[in-house]
Amino acid sequence: MPLPDDLPAEVFLDTSIHLASMKGGDLSRRVHATLREFRWRGTASYAKVEYGNNVLSCVCYYRRMLRQFGSLERLRYHIANVLNPKLAAHQKHQVWFSNLLSKCIDPKSDGEATERASRELAHLWRLGTTVVDALCDHVNDDIKCICADQRNASQWKVPDRRCERTRPGCRLPEFFQDNRELFSRMRDVIRGLAPNRQTVELDGLAAVVDAACSNPQALRDHAVCRRFGDAIMAVQSHGYRSFFTQNERESDTLCKVLGQLLLYLHQCPEDEVEVRDYRSARPTEANTPCDGERSPA
Repeated sequence: MPLPDDLPAEVFLDTSIHLASMKGGDLSRRVHATLREFRWRGTASYAKVEYGNNVLSCVCYYRRMLRQFGSLERLRYHIANVLNPKLAAHQKHQVWFSNLLSKCIDPKSDGEATERASRELAHLWRLGTTVVDALCDHVNDDIKCICADQRNASQWKVPDRRCERTRPGCRLPEFFQDNRELFSRMRDVIRGLAPNRQTVELDGLAAVVDAACSNPQALRDHAVCRRFGDAIMAVQSHGYRSFFTQNERESDTLCKVLGQLLLYLHQCPEDEVEVRDYRSARPTEANTPCDGERSPA
């Protein structure tokens, strides 16, 4: 579907787009082609947490195992045949090995392939979460997420379960209180969805809103916070008139609440970016984060 003529000047990227940009090939090309249609690109600091939990945690694992095996072919075999694809953590390693390191494989020389993989992983290690910054003009950090403020993979640690014990600077409880009405509106819309539109993620989001209404400090538990990621990103996108994602079902519901133009990037290269326009439902109090017209093609 072609992009509309009245395309807004600004777009908000959720984590799925940052991840898609790292997968190379046609998917990465379509991400960048779409972003060139906008003059202003924004995202949320929480995208860095999710990027770290996906890509950087795998980079750390691959580097450790590559040192242990001393061979990219042995690492490939281990990931393909030893890890259990039914376990989410193992499946993640299989997906990202394919996207990050399969290009390094050389059947004729495992030694050279191993060296290329080592250099590629070192490069990703040094970039860390700056990959998220590089794709955008602005990173919204209303929540002051200390977990997101890890500049490279050498510092990356999966956030602790009890963030308030080790990272007291987090403002997520205050952010919830500041935007309580909007979070509650999201919860009410989710509870009113038809059963075929419900997802585990949306149901968990609504449950977290209920819990936070009673005790906002509960959000400092990362086990709770990570179930709330879609809502955090959605509220941090408030004011943006367009929202770019690969997370179709959850984002569709939340973009309706916020009155945004939803841009859905299909995995299949034969499919164009799908556009769903919910701007007629846009809240009157929403302000755009930038001024300006659409940039020339």
